[in-house]
Amino acid sequence: MENRETRYRLSLIEGESRYDPEEFTRNGVASAVRDLLTENDPEAMHRAWLESDVVSAFNESVYYPYTSLKYHTLLVAALLDNHRAGHEFADLLLVVDRAGEIVPYRTVYAGEDFALRIDESAGGRPLSGLGSR
Repeated sequence: MENRETRYRLSLIEGESRYDPEEFTRNGVASAVRDLLTENDPEAMHRAWLESDVVSAFNESVYYPYTSLKYHTLLVAALLDNHRAGHEFADLLLVVDRAGEIVPYRTVYAGEDFALRIDESAGGRPLSGLGSR
């Protein structure tokens, strides 16, 4: 695979890199990532990761080119927050929320039509269980 040796995420649909060099200059990427990692307010940091296009362009590893650094980071944050709250993994749900509805540390996707979060309760929202492991 041609792009395998890069940190640029590949689209599962098109097989093309998600990185656009015209959109992200080298200094722009460094500055955007620095801003994401140095934010002092945890809720603001979570929202910044949800809204970031820059981290969406990168994969977790050259061996897994279709993975997303952005969504992996948000997923780990949601799992950690639930763990710290005493929730067992087997009790966690993937919950569908309305667009714009962000639950701090638990929302892992925020789009124009809906948001997704990992939580122990759905509050009447559509959901799917994660399973036992």
